Amino acid sequence: MPFGWIWIWPLLAVFELFYLAGVYGQLPPVVASHFDAAGHATGYLGKEAFLYSFLWALGILNGVQGLLYFFIPKISPQYLNLPGKAQWLADPGYLDVLKMRLRSVIALTALFANAAFFFALQVVYQANVPGSAWVLPVPAGLAVIALLGIFTVGLLFVMLKPPAPKA
Repeated sequence: MPFGWIWIWPLLAVFELFYLAGVYGQLPPVVASHFDAAGHATGYLGKEAFLYSFLWALGILNGVQGLLYFFIPKISPQYLNLPGKAQWLADPGYLDVLKMRLRSVIALTALFANAAFFFALQVVYQANVPGSAWVLPVPAGLAVIALLGIFTVGLLFVMLKPPAPKA
């Protein structure tokens, strides 16, 4: 079983759905849905079009990564394409470790993507509902998302580093 924190990913996805359901009724018929880095609206969608596009994007993101997560253990080593493949396959025990780490990588990237989606949903909500209870400053939020992205990529390199060859 991969790291215990992987369950944060589906919990965040479900939380996003509940949050969207909670704020959807407060959105105006035409929703500001695209923004510049300062948080100014640059594009608009109808309320239903926003709902459908957000749900499709969230569903595709989580569906594809969920399928990958559950099918990684069944993938034959010949179909794995990654740096240090020879080292990973040098010992039969390493293959299980590799697949666990690949599953963790998928969960980590899905967690990052869902955090970015939640941030985007919050920006849409606060831009369209005056006096929203919770307001995130867009530039600071973008900086946090960028830092999380850098951290995620760095962690991926650490997680996928092949084991040292046995002497």
